[in-house]
Amino acid sequence: MSPKKKETKIDDNFSDFDIEQLLADEGIEFRNPEKAPGGWLPLEAYDDESYDIKTPSGWLRNKVEGKYVKARGLWKDRDALCYWRDILITRYFPKSRRYEGTFNHINQKAKLPRIYIMFDDEDPRHFVKRFKHAYQTRLYADSLIKYNYYIENMPSGGITELDHEKINRILILTQNTKALRGKSSADTTLLNEINLDFVKTMNKIIFDKHLKEKGGANNLIAGNLTLPPEKPEELTAYFGMITIPEHDYPATFARFNISTLLKTKEVVLALHEIKKECNEVISRDIYNPNINKTMEIEDFKQIQSSSISQTSYYLRETWVNKIKDIIKTNFNDMKEGWFNLNETNKDFYEIGNLKKFLTQVRFLMQDTLLVLTKKSIHRFKDSLLTFLPIS
Repeated sequence: MSPKKKETKIDDNFSDFDIEQLLADEGIEFRNPEKAPGGWLPLEAYDDESYDIKTPSGWLRNKVEGKYVKARGLWKDRDALCYWRDILITRYFPKSRRYEGTFNHINQKAKLPRIYIMFDDEDPRHFVKRFKHAYQTRLYADSLIKYNYYIENMPSGGITELDHEKINRILILTQNTKALRGKSSADTTLLNEINLDFVKTMNKIIFDKHLKEKGGANNLIAGNLTLPPEKPEELTAYFGMITIPEHDYPATFARFNISTLLKTKEVVLALHEIKKECNEVISRDIYNPNINKTMEIEDFKQIQSSSISQTSYYLRETWVNKIKDIIKTNFNDMKEGWFNLNETNKDFYEIGNLKKFLTQVRFLMQDTLLVLTKKSIHRFKDSLLTFLPIS
């Protein structure tokens, strides 16, 4: 949940400012958005909501006659040209993050994102800063997309690949674990991927050098690239550690120890085995999707009924009993403490970790059944669609 924005009351008279002139002075192309650099990208995707001085409910709080709030909105005519026109905002849709209103000059309803709405009691100069930030960020995004596209599609012929010495060093590093030590690691797919990354890196170096030498005047790319400024290199830390502010470690650890269940070997092993059984259930199907020939409807119903019965029996008799056995096996030796299966005091059970553990197991089982059901329905639907003629 985002922090609540601080609402600020502004008493200045903003009617003297022309929003179109302010945007034009900043070099922002709003009249024909499709011709603007990066105009194919939605501007609202790059809007920084931290510029907002009010929440959506705050903007709509002081409605005229309880019906609407006056604002200026970006309206597009039949020729796809945009103008800032008076609009009466009536409501806000949190899901789509759009405001609904009616343009006065044509009595037309519209839903607009916040970046295309300037309220009457909003400082136009502040709004222009917000619009310019979104406009510039979109320009950077457009240039970065083109920049990476150019590098991805540069020819790889003639670029030197990794030599045998580097390849052998990489293969040795892949065996630098106890589980892989002594095993063959001659994975051509992995080596091809590493070689491809190496070639892309070399092409990037060549492309960056070309951009710096030629600047915007070059014939290799269409149009100029406006890349974001490079971040200054951070100084390497002298120590290989981070500084932790002073805090009460014993108290913090005690609170964590009380709230977590993963503090005993028995709990970790039990959850691991239960999750394994849940994954086994997910791999099954409620229906039988392996139908590859036509048949009588009664035969089809019989096959599906049999599949449903088998899955239902496995869930009730096998899956549930396996989970019970896992819990009993792992917690059987814990005669005392918070995971005592023989606890008879209801008050101790309510505040103990055993109830939390069983609640977590129940959530795991419910989630497993949900995933199994959705997956089975999708597979069953896809199997039926294979019998439809291709249009």
